[in-house]
Order: sequence, then structure tokens, then C-alpha cells
Amino acid sequence: MAKLNVIIPVADVEINGAKYRKVDRSAQEGDVIRITDEDAPRYVVNGAFYAVDEVDSCGDAQITDEDGDGCDTCNLSFEVYEKVTELAPQQYREVKRKATVGERIRIVDKDRSEDGYENGAEFTVTDAYYGGDLYVNDTQFVLYREYVVLEPVAAETATQPAQPERLRVGEYAKVISVGVIDDSTPESWVKVGDVFEITTDDGSSTPFRGKQVLSGETAWFKAERFVRATDDEVAAAKYALKLGDFKGGGYAVIENPSDDNASTGVRLSKGKYVIVSEFGPEGVRALTIENPDSTTLGFANADALRKVTKEEFDAATAPKPTFEVGDTVKLSLTEGQRPKHGFGEVENGDIGKVASVSNSLITVDFPSQSGWSAKPNELTKLTAEESAEIERNKAEEAAREAERAKWAKIGREVNEFKRGDIVEVMESGSSGYRVGLVDVVTHGDDDVLRLSTGTDRTCPWIVSRRVKLVVPVEQRFDQSA
Repeated sequence: MAKLNVIIPVADVEINGAKYRKVDRSAQEGDVIRITDEDAPRYVVNGAFYAVDEVDSCGDAQITDEDGDGCDTCNLSFEVYEKVTELAPQQYREVKRKATVGERIRIVDKDRSEDGYENGAEFTVTDAYYGGDLYVNDTQFVLYREYVVLEPVAAETATQPAQPERLRVGEYAKVISVGVIDDSTPESWVKVGDVFEITTDDGSSTPFRGKQVLSGETAWFKAERFVRATDDEVAAAKYALKLGDFKGGGYAVIENPSDDNASTGVRLSKGKYVIVSEFGPEGVRALTIENPDSTTLGFANADALRKVTKEEFDAATAPKPTFEVGDTVKLSLTEGQRPKHGFGEVENGDIGKVASVSNSLITVDFPSQSGWSAKPNELTKLTAEESAEIERNKAEEAAREAERAKWAKIGREVNEFKRGDIVEVMESGSSGYRVGLVDVVTHGDDDVLRLSTGTDRTCPWIVSRRVKLVVPVEQRFDQSA
């Protein structure tokens, strides 16, 4: 790592709250060294402290320099500091017995006439008598009934926690840190609690390469970021892998029905749509798969399946209509879907007649293309009512088209009348003109007209749609120039 921030009280040094003491020996992994080399290269600082990452096969301490690179200290002068192991304070227990010279006592039941000490006072015995009475500080007399002996409890050395056994390739580790450690952070997708299988240990300062159990993605880690995963943690990670996106169940289509991924009494079919539920972590396979009718089909892991929405599942498993020659059908594809045999001259939504039926292939005659091949799930069979409505709409559209063509021949839009046109009244409405009257248009526009027999008081106007053009003014001989 780069130089450390150090507090130097007297002879010892304090680093990140821990005390280190200068020692006269070779550096070991976990020690801290202080550079004492005036000719040190630019990438280390004379007088600065650095942590020893490891010791190489030659016994040379390896540190991380100011540039963040590994640095071999074989040609540098430095001091070695080891972490101080502190002892716990001496502990005592109270025992009611006769004290001997040199033992410590505590006053617990002071004689009421005594004013030289109080309860809780502690002394060292300087002279003792047969009955248990004694002297402390050579001159102070203490009765046996006043004190207890303080027996020291065996001091327990406060040792550093035992270093866990180094992880080995093939073992599983749990991530405990994704924060900054020695200016090194793992990939952003790594989270605390993720379980990795150790695949590489190259002995460097970032030695471990791990493969995430859940995704199979790999990343490099410093040892400080890992602890050995428990059996339960590994089992939970492997179970999550088997579950995939199906925690709580769902719907799927079988993509990989190999023996490694799925098991059943019958052969699984790729492309089959199934209902998925959790089987549990105790089995080789974590998921139960069922037919659309909810009968059990077998068991699988997530890598055998592709998750689908309920809408896709319902559409794929809906009863398929049967087709007969002469049925009216509509090409009905979902958005973005292409027909199995291509569009040709046909568009989605076109309506045609079934020409032939052969197994799973339907031949349809569309207005734009005859003999068009379709799969049953690409077509929607129309009811008799829907077919009749379509035929009516087609007939009405044909009539409208014929009407437009007839008016277009004389250079007009439908129901475009001009002054001088000869028309026949087809409906009188409230106009007062009698049905069957043939008359000449004298005033009006496309909406209302006045005929020559009409006046302001009688039969003034008639809606243009209630009359029929008999002779356009351009074709009247009496109007010829």
C-alpha cells in the first residue's frame, strides 16, 4: 500500500489504532516497515511507513509503492515494526481465608471503631498472626473478620485472533467488503454476501480469482474481502442458481431438456410451455414443472427453462381452432411476429378463405395472394356473423367505390351538384317537393339545393342527398352554346 498515516507516541508507533513496536529481525507478512534510505527511489518516501504485503522466496519484503505498484525492498534500508500483543489487566477474586505475608487483601467489613481505612481499601500484608489478624504497611493492624484475600486469576494473554486458514482453489468464499481496500475495489456488480468459488490463487497482493455461483461471472479479490463460506451459505447460493428467475414460480418454455437440467418419466420436448413452482432445496432439481392442465410433468433447474409472461403462456397454450375448407380467416400475428413462411403479398390483418388443410399447414386464398401457407396459430377463424359482416362491408365499400367512379367520370365528387343540373326527388323529407319530381337546380351547394319549382314560401330548399342526378348541366342540349 502507499505510505501509512502514523502516530508516534514515544518508541512505539500507532497505525490505524493498532500499536507496533520496532524489532531487530527480518520483515514478515503483516509487519510494517519504515524506509530509512536517503537514496530511496522516487516511488517510495524516506521516513514513511509501508505495510508488508508478502515475503518472496528470497526473503525480501514486498510492499505497494506510491504509484500503486508492487515494490521489492531488497535494495532498500528500513526498520521493521511488529504489531504489539497487549496483555489483559490483572484480575483478582475474593477469597475468605487467612492471608500470608505478601498477599493482597481488601477491606469488606471495617470495624466501626477503625478510622484508618474504609471498606474497599486494598493493602499488601507485611506481618501475619496465627489467628488471621495481620499488619499492613508495617504499622496498620487489621482484624481477620475485616478482610478477604485477593487471589490473582491466571492472566490470559490477549492474543490476536487466529488467522483463518488460507482459502484454497475449489473452496467457496463469501464477500464481506466491496469498499476501498488499498485503492482496490472489485467490479461494480459484486455485492456483500455474494458467494464465489475460488478458481485461482496466484500469490500476489490480489491473489484470488473467483467465479460467482449465481451468475458464473469472475472477478479478482484481495484476501481481506473474503471469508470462507459456510456449508449453508454455499447451499443457499447453489439453490438460488437452480431457481434462477423462478423464485415463487412462474411460466416458462423448455429450452434445454438435457438430463443434467431436467428429469421426468417422459421425454421433455423443447419448446413446450409449462407451469413452474419451487420444489425445494433438498432435491437435485429445484423446480417442479407442470403441464398447462396442472398435471406434474417433471422437475428441472432454471437453466433448462426460459421465463415467459402469463400472456405469452396463455396465448401459446390456448386451444387451437380447427379449420375447414371454406372457412373465413384473418391473419393475426402479435406485434413484431413474422409468419413461418414469410409475408409474401399478404399483410397482417388480411382476410381470406381456407383453400386446403394438411396436418399443421393451412393454405389460404387472400385477395392479394392465393395459395398462401400458414400455421394454425397465425390465423383467427371468423364466425358466421363476423364473415357476414365482412361481406356486407365489402359490398358497401364496392357500392361506394362504384358511386365515386360514376361521379368521377363527369369530374365531380359524390353528390356535387351544379346550377342547371336536372335532378329527381327521391325523398321529400320536410322540403315540400313531391317524390318523383324531375326539376332543375337553381340555387345551392353540396348540402342543400333549391329547384326551379320552389319559392321562398313553398318548397324553398331540399337536402342534396334526397335527390338523384339525372342529367348534369354539361350534358343538356338546351344549354349548349
